[in-house]
Amino acid sequence: MLAAFVPDVPAEARAALRAIRSAEVSIHHLERQGRGQPRFNLLERVDARLEGRGLERVVGVVEGDQVVGVYAPAGAPTARHQHVAVMVLDGDELITLGAQVDVEQLAELAWRLRAEPRFTGGVSTAR
Repeated sequence: MLAAFVPDVPAEARAALRAIRSAEVSIHHLERQGRGQPRFNLLERVDARLEGRGLERVVGVVEGDQVVGVYAPAGAPTARHQHVAVMVLDGDELITLGAQVDVEQLAELAWRLRAEPRFTGGVSTAR
């Protein structure tokens, strides 16, 4: 497990990493077309592309130069292992992740964390 090689990984992060069965990550440096441009349209563009692949956005966060989108299969899970996609834009750096995850493990983690909000920025769970 990757977390075993990194010191001081929080328990929640370890639990999330245990739920990943396989993953592909890509990191890109983007040329900015203008500082401070609104990033909400980025989520809409990614939404349109991933809808064609059967994924829908379940979480969207935009705060300053940071954008996070989490995508899961449309509708209720039909299998324990599901494909998910995550997009993180931080300034000029774009990180994308496609992974097969154990839905039951992630749901258990989300249930444990539901009463412990950790983020106070702008969150959008609906389009």
